[in-house]
Amino acid sequence: MESRSSHEGPTVPMNPPGDKASIIEDVMDIFYAPSKVFARREKSGFGMYLLIVWVIMAALTFANRSLNMQIAEAQIDKGIAKAVAKQPQAASQIQAMKPIQLKIGAVVQYFAAPIWIFAVALLLWVTGMITQTKVSYGQAALIVSLALIPRQLATLLTTVQIVLTDTSNITAPAAVSFSPARFIAADAMSPKLIGLLTSLDVFRMWSAFVEAVGIAVLAKVPMQKAILTSVIVFALFSGLAVLGAQ
Repeated sequence: MESRSSHEGPTVPMNPPGDKASIIEDVMDIFYAPSKVFARREKSGFGMYLLIVWVIMAALTFANRSLNMQIAEAQIDKGIAKAVAKQPQAASQIQAMKPIQLKIGAVVQYFAAPIWIFAVALLLWVTGMITQTKVSYGQAALIVSLALIPRQLATLLTTVQIVLTDTSNITAPAAVSFSPARFIAADAMSPKLIGLLTSLDVFRMWSAFVEAVGIAVLAKVPMQKAILTSVIVFALFSGLAVLGAQ
């Protein structure tokens, strides 16, 4: 009699019980052995990992603050121009909102990590129930927290770019992404198409794969099912980004 796994496909192998490692080792191992990290942290909470990712993201955000605000200001100016074109009689009021928007953006960017983790974890949790790859909300938050770590390489590479090159002409997020949109002029295509291409960032897809591994390990399901769940979550967030592109 064949086992159930022979019909459903292989699951991600678990580490043997008793495998001990520090949190620092987890942060390193998540890049090349994510299944081991999730296996040994199956019963762990997500709070410490959320805090670690938050600190890393906040530090890199601070390092890149000049470029971040430069891009934010350019995007706000673009939005203001469109709003003024529609309501020229309200131009002064619309322009007056710019300093407030910049101040809010300067603060909110440091809270991106927890906002992102809680939002994606919620979507992953709901999607998992639909695709029968159930994980608890806490496990979903753990998966998303750990999966965000490889994405910080992209931010670090942006920091290197700021140090080594002239970034004074960069006015769009796509220009510092690691996606096909990086090589396309912002005005060469529609904003929605640029948004779609930006979602195909190498590090975003790496993060999505790590999420799939985490789902497979913690939900104890075949990798195919886990990948399906991760792809749905990835597609939903990419779709929202495309719809919001201006």
